[in-house]
Amino acid sequence: MNATGQTERETQHEVNTELVRTARTGRGAATEAEIAAISVRRLRVRVVRMHRARQLLFLFAVACVGAPLLWARPSAPTQEASAAASTPDLSIQRELIDESNAAREAGDYDTARAMVLEVVTYLLARPAAEQDSTWRALLSSAGKSAWNTRDFPTAKTAWQRLYDVCSRTLPDDHPDLQAVRMALGVTLSALGDLPGGRALQEKVLEVRSRVLPDDHPELQLTRLNLAANLFELGDLAGAHALYKKVLDVDLRTLPDDHPDLQSARQGLANTLAQLGDLAGARAL
Repeated sequence: MNATGQTERETQHEVNTELVRTARTGRGAATEAEIAAISVRRLRVRVVRMHRARQLLFLFAVACVGAPLLWARPSAPTQEASAAASTPDLSIQRELIDESNAAREAGDYDTARAMVLEVVTYLLARPAAEQDSTWRALLSSAGKSAWNTRDFPTAKTAWQRLYDVCSRTLPDDHPDLQAVRMALGVTLSALGDLPGGRALQEKVLEVRSRVLPDDHPELQLTRLNLAANLFELGDLAGAHALYKKVLDVDLRTLPDDHPDLQSARQGLANTLAQLGDLAGARAL
């Protein structure tokens, strides 16, 4: 699996039927008062980081990948973009994302949300840097960090801008664009915009079905997330078809206790129950 697929798996694995149902009650973006308290809270976060450095080193490496292909393959930015994106301020934004992740791991979600909001606000105020790979990578990491704190409005803001930029600059079937499109789609679903989320996820499914093997993990996750969306929309026939497809492939390729297989099995059972096939649901 490539780096984008691994990051997407980490980010989207939680996006199943239960998450789509419960995310609508999630907390919104941080308030101005929380942002004002960042300088005080940062000191406490740094103390936590010193005591947990060995643990958090791995967590940071996972959480700060963002959309890795955007991160790993630097673009050839214009002179203006390079000047805007190479300032020391971007190093500060990286530190804020790291500290946000540390705060979340320490249980301080208010601080984590405020720090991510600060990063997103800073990056969006610098459109001249949009073509620079570092700017894109930071915005991608901030979107993921916001998602992980259940700050879905801030995650949507980050993913929407990144999607707009990638849509203008990448071919429609580019894997980086699919990763960002899917991230925005599942975020819209989590916010309750199920039709908007469905449209984006269906596009990703259409592209990935053409370019990936039938049992590719990214394609399977796309089917699984879209099935959950369709279930919530009441499209039980569509959800049933996708859950069954995912389960059929997973049964051939994954061990029986794999979480992806269990998610597909549970989703199909729930769908069958809603369709009135209680015997079929119990058999799963």
